[in-house]
Amino acid sequence: MKNVIILLSLALMLTMFDTRDYIEKVLRAGAHGYILKNTGKEELHEAIETVMRGESYFTKEVTERIMEGLQKKKLLKIIQ
Repeated sequence: MKNVIILLSLALMLTMFDTRDYIEKVLRAGAHGYILKNTGKEELHEAIETVMRGESYFTKEVTERIMEGLQKKKLLKIIQ
């Protein structure tokens, strides 16, 4: 039996951009986490550890932007 190597790519975005459009583009590109540059050392460490476990990590501000986008899209569907 041959040995099989599986490569796992995990991306954690560290940026100063917090616009909903930018966040959505990064998530569509496959990022597993998204944190802002003003994040403290402890949260940065937590984000890295979380993504390394294969889980997703988003700062509170980023989560709020994502939720705003979902609520806006839901509202647009209701209006139409």
